[in-house]
Amino acid sequence: MNEFRKAAEKRRILWEEARALRQALTPAEEALWQRLRRHQVLGLHFQSQYVVGPFIADFYCRAAQLVVEVDGGVHRGQRGRDAERDAYLAGRGLRVLRFRNEEVLRDLENVVRSIAFTAEHAAPEPPPESAPSSGRRRHPTPALGAKLRRGESAASAVRPD
Repeated sequence: MNEFRKAAEKRRILWEEARALRQALTPAEEALWQRLRRHQVLGLHFQSQYVVGPFIADFYCRAAQLVVEVDGGVHRGQRGRDAERDAYLAGRGLRVLRFRNEEVLRDLENVVRSIAFTAEHAAPEPPPESAPSSGRRRHPTPALGAKLRRGESAASAVRPD
């Protein structure tokens, strides 16, 4: 099998794994997903279990260049892998927020506020020159732009349950 086919097969397998993970969210991921889905935070579109390069992000928002990870017990044994993932994502101009399962389940509102604050206030770092670019300019969602032009804060733009 040539290199192109091997890479395509790896990507296909990764997408299938992401699809399976979307069907088996942890209780903490499910609780957070219910608050992030359907543009509830600043009008941003989040995706669950999304493939970013060789990794699957728990939640990904292209407009904010933001990855949100919910770490459970499995992450205690893979800190090196998490650091590798974070470095890869940062190298592509993405910001990574990490929350523990317990934190999400115990204080969901503050977790959502932290995500909204980061999306609103921390401009994404431009990717390094060596990172591949699609050639397209990335724009925030129209809803986010409108909220920011009106001067809404992250807390006011988060819809309650």
